[in-house]
Amino acid sequence: RNRGTAGQMDHKIPNKQLSGKKLPTQKKKCQWFPSKEDKAQTDENKIMETVKAKYVTKFIECGKDKSGKPLLMNTLLFDAATGKKEKESNGDNAMPIVLAHGYGAGVGFFFRNYDTLASIPGTRLIAIDWLGMGRSSRCPFPKSAIVD
Repeated sequence: RNRGTAGQMDHKIPNKQLSGKKLPTQKKKCQWFPSKEDKAQTDENKIMETVKAKYVTKFIECGKDKSGKPLLMNTLLFDAATGKKEKESNGDNAMPIVLAHGYGAGVGFFFRNYDTLASIPGTRLIAIDWLGMGRSSRCPFPKSAIVD
């Protein structure tokens, strides 16, 4: 089972041994396995214990779902210019470095990079969890979606 996908999807996987011929496909079922919010926070905190650079976590609203509930993006904000937490900083002139992970990942995947990137003078490091991943809000996703 592929635990990094949302909903149930059919993926067509070509047989690469038939180069130049019409490729048959096989279908593979995938399912979404949600995690609880408090477990995700505990896991992220444990990973981030090794990071020495100062940062704050903010949940930034980036829209609303159909019911009007806000969609929140988990964001880590670092400030290399002052080494101070975001609220204490005047990092408006700092050049941003934005880390955006791939599908099915989270901000914790960059934990070994944060200290080095946050120490670059004149920069501000920002890491985000895409909606539906990490500790960001889960968008409604139809369970009957099919990918051809």
